[in-house]
Amino acid sequence: MSDKKRLYREMMSVVEEGNLNRLKELINTLQPSNSPSWVEVYRLIRCAVENNHPESADLLLTDIVKYDNQKVVPNEQLLHYAASRDDIEMIKLLITKGISVDVTNEFGWTPLQCAVMNNHLEGVQLLLSYGANVDAKDNDGHTAIHHSIMEGNQNIAKLLLQHKTNISLGKNDKNTLQLAIDDQYSIAIDKTLQTVYFCFKNKKNGLRDAVCGRGRKCEFIVKSFLTYGIVLSPEDVNDSELVCASVEKGHIKIVKKLLELGADVNQLHENAIFNKSTTLLHMAVITKQREMVELLINYKANVNALDERNFTAMHEAALNDDLEIMELLMDNGARIKDQYKLLCIAAETASKKFVELLLQHDINVNGKNTDGTTAIHSCVLRHPINYEILKLLIDKGADINARNNYRRTALHEAVRAKNVKVVKLLLNCNADVNSEDVDGTTPLFDSTVRGAVEICELLVKKGAKLNIKRYKRPTPLHVAASINNLDIMKILLRSGADVDCVDECGNTALHRASIRSHYDIVAILLRYGSDINIVNQENRTALYYTLEESLHILVQHVIILRVAKLYVHASNIAESETAINDKLRFINWTKYEEECNKELERMRREKINNSNISFYDILKMGCGKN
Repeated sequence: MSDKKRLYREMMSVVEEGNLNRLKELINTLQPSNSPSWVEVYRLIRCAVENNHPESADLLLTDIVKYDNQKVVPNEQLLHYAASRDDIEMIKLLITKGISVDVTNEFGWTPLQCAVMNNHLEGVQLLLSYGANVDAKDNDGHTAIHHSIMEGNQNIAKLLLQHKTNISLGKNDKNTLQLAIDDQYSIAIDKTLQTVYFCFKNKKNGLRDAVCGRGRKCEFIVKSFLTYGIVLSPEDVNDSELVCASVEKGHIKIVKKLLELGADVNQLHENAIFNKSTTLLHMAVITKQREMVELLINYKANVNALDERNFTAMHEAALNDDLEIMELLMDNGARIKDQYKLLCIAAETASKKFVELLLQHDINVNGKNTDGTTAIHSCVLRHPINYEILKLLIDKGADINARNNYRRTALHEAVRAKNVKVVKLLLNCNADVNSEDVDGTTPLFDSTVRGAVEICELLVKKGAKLNIKRYKRPTPLHVAASINNLDIMKILLRSGADVDCVDECGNTALHRASIRSHYDIVAILLRYGSDINIVNQENRTALYYTLEESLHILVQHVIILRVAKLYVHASNIAESETAINDKLRFINWTKYEEECNKELERMRREKINNSNISFYDILKMGCGKN
């Protein structure tokens, strides 16, 4: 930490404590190299006031004022700073300690002007009560009234005018003063406009800086120029920032003057505001300025010009949901027929009027963007979806099974969005339930991954293939086992999913459920005949991976198979015996074997759905030798 910073922190601590003697000692050590800035002095004085140490505040003020004679701390800044912050207590303190209410800074601003420019009504009232000069002018010749009008603060402007007005009121004419003030306010606005105009007209880049700048003051300066005359030169037409800002802010007169001077209406401009290179017409459309659009078209703007994203002005109108400008562009030759992106944008922005308008002009309802997206895709991808537009597109012949560059259909997108209503609509329109994207993913796989139970059931009822495996992907059954979704697992198993299908590692759904210790999934897979003896590529059965939560049910299944004298893989025998002697030693397995014998007899007798297949037959199917 520097000596200067250390000294300032100690002074702040001393001021907080009210240690007057130590504060004197520290002030006496001040040198030009370690003295605090005027802002830091302000904070020290403010701290003394807040902590009710008036002696410390007095000491800082008197000694800093004395020290200011050596031009180290400009104390007049303190009152300006207090006025800018609307710090009422500090304004009172500083004025009572001798700082002039009309002291000026390097810009010629008085504290009153600082309060006005920051729209602090209470501070303005206080400074006026101390006799602040309303007519004091800054370096640009502006008074506090000028600044109040430039800031657009009518209340402060009228308060200042009231201090300039000297009218005797009659008993029956209480509104005379207010009427006089209102009249003077109107006159003051006009005079301010003239003052600002003549002040900035002779300044180099005066109009340019105001047009390109931000804030009320810049707006007021531009207004002055527009009222009393625009000052532009032929060189200004090459000033891209000026041209773009004039269009963006809707300065019709300035843009017209620039075009008359030869500005290229179709030039692409690098525009930081829109973060892309656009033409002036694009900018006018983006900012929804119909009058500006008409002006640019009158000066031969190309309505089909492309920006750096290959968007036309029509695309921007579509994104803005601006039907009025869209029709204006079309009336002036904007192309539609081959602009497929337009229909996608209209569908995405849920503008039914746009969609209808484009379809009336015979736009290809199945036209694709560069990414292969059609209007159907765009409509389905929107949240919330506009069902009227979706139905309209379908009625107009939209290909329900159109694929984008990733080979995804609208059904893929609707499933991913878990939108049941749209899925139903697409399925009723004969959407391909088994369409595969570039990765081989089907809608059923997507619905399983997302845990969309109702959608999964809809797809299965419509004939979704249950056991499709592509590009090393697992089946939906594997996914349901992994994510522990019992509802989807039941749907798939009831519908005939292959319970023993293996993934790229040779794992069955039972392996996956066992690895993650999904007890309910393990149980239902076993009930549906999952083969406990299947080994994966590591030559491991599901029992090898089973954690304690699911170990019990798998060991029980091994015992049932052994009691039934059915095949059990050697590793399953070893794993179950280890578990019985260790983690499951608290169970009476002898008694369990007796119960198994009784259960086996029942399974042999009981047939499934009046068929010749018994539950014992299912048990035998789930223990095939590998």
